[in-house]
Amino acid sequence: MDYKAVLNGSAGFTAAGFAKTTLKTQTDFLMGLAAMRAANPAVDTPVFDSRTLEIMGDTGVQQPTKLDLDELTSASAASFVLLARHIGTKHPETGKSEEFLTRFLRDPKQVIQRAFDYRVQTQVMQAKATCEMIGADPGRRIEVIQAEAAKQYEAAVEPIQIAWLKCLKDWKDADDEMLIECCEEALTNAGKNVGDLISQAAKAYLGAQKKRAEAGGFVKVDAGIFGLANS
Repeated sequence: MDYKAVLNGSAGFTAAGFAKTTLKTQTDFLMGLAAMRAANPAVDTPVFDSRTLEIMGDTGVQQPTKLDLDELTSASAASFVLLARHIGTKHPETGKSEEFLTRFLRDPKQVIQRAFDYRVQTQVMQAKATCEMIGADPGRRIEVIQAEAAKQYEAAVEPIQIAWLKCLKDWKDADDEMLIECCEEALTNAGKNVGDLISQAAKAYLGAQKKRAEAGGFVKVDAGIFGLANS
């Protein structure tokens, strides 16, 4: 997939908006993950030193993907500008703005809160399952999980919000090509393929629309997005 051409409108206006939304959701997700890792340094610390990895060679020892929080924060801001710019542009055929995409315009406070909420939910579920297995009361453990998460969130969010706002100001007047390159570099460095991300998002969208149609709901699928799922 020539995703740069798609982002610039080769598959149509709506498909371009869908692709830009994918950049926003993916850079946001990785920024939130990087923020959580920064709050828990042990999570991102390699277990093995370089000598062990060298000896293992091609056999390999799985290491966590390194996420650059500063780079992803900048990319989140760049994708915010890119998507906001798209929303502010009228569809060349209908003359209407795609305002329904506004819900994807999240700042770090919202993104990081969602990331921490998901982690707490997962940890609470694990704690309940483990305690049920050994016959223990999970109440105290759940309190600790929630308190630690709240403390880490408060410590993490404000510095990232300040950095993000600075990036937003820096990117506000940049051209689309620069914004796309910023997102591309951050996602690639995080081990992601931008074309694959857009295609996977389109497939997931079509899957959701299929379920909606089968449940009797109204469905309308843009031909450009359908093409992204099959590219």
